[in-house]
Amino acid sequence: MSAPLPPHGTPRLSWSDLAYIPCEEGDQNAFASLANLAEPEPWDDPQAFENQVPLPRLVSYFGATYRRLCQQDALVESDDSSLVVLNTGLAHRRTGLDILGVFAANEVHRRRPHVFKYWQTLDTNLRERITETPRRAEYGLTEEARTLPNLAIRLSWGHIQNRLNRFPPAYNSTLTSARTALEAALRATQNRVTAKPQDAAPVWSESRGTMQWLLPLSLSRQHIDLVLVVERNIDRIHGDHLLGSTVLQPRNLYYRVRALGPISARWVLKC
Repeated sequence: MSAPLPPHGTPRLSWSDLAYIPCEEGDQNAFASLANLAEPEPWDDPQAFENQVPLPRLVSYFGATYRRLCQQDALVESDDSSLVVLNTGLAHRRTGLDILGVFAANEVHRRRPHVFKYWQTLDTNLRERITETPRRAEYGLTEEARTLPNLAIRLSWGHIQNRLNRFPPAYNSTLTSARTALEAALRATQNRVTAKPQDAAPVWSESRGTMQWLLPLSLSRQHIDLVLVVERNIDRIHGDHLLGSTVLQPRNLYYRVRALGPISARWVLKC
């Protein structure tokens, strides 16, 4: 049966509410063992801060996947309530089967209701203990829905102007300089995405419950130094269009894009 959501004071559920999962440096790092089981991916962040946990991209990906599974009531509990099992959405590098996270009831203290046991694929023993197969986090999106629509892009400057600190220093001194640089870079990016549609990286907005796309911008024309977030929007004045709602610095984007599946936008791998 599906397990109930763990108690939490905010809408953004954390896997730490379910169980303690070792993620510090060392032999007991559960995420290192998960990375070794799964098909190879660049889970290390080249821009990670010195004090970040190892494999920060994988830890972030797991957190986003866990939240989605909770929203879909997709944590599976054993008949005797001794185990909770979830689908990580990652495939075993040798068998191709989904890797599951297995958590046992915490009999020692109740600060967290479960303790992490291990990662494994579904076998006969586990199948006999649970009544349903743990499913992957789902977003209900077809391939067509993940593809950036061929629509005009309108920029929400009322919001972007409050994010000038995310622009490279050479362009964040005034709104005029930021606007000129962004609009020029956006024209180049639109040409790039027309030639390579996969460079528009689809992401799922947890807070808005909608599809968005990340567009790489090169204001300096040397490297990607800003990312524009766009989503489909319809209003009476502009009709059907894409709204550039905000900008992001090109860092820690991997897990957001990876949540929807393997990454085809190669530029994301460098951020």
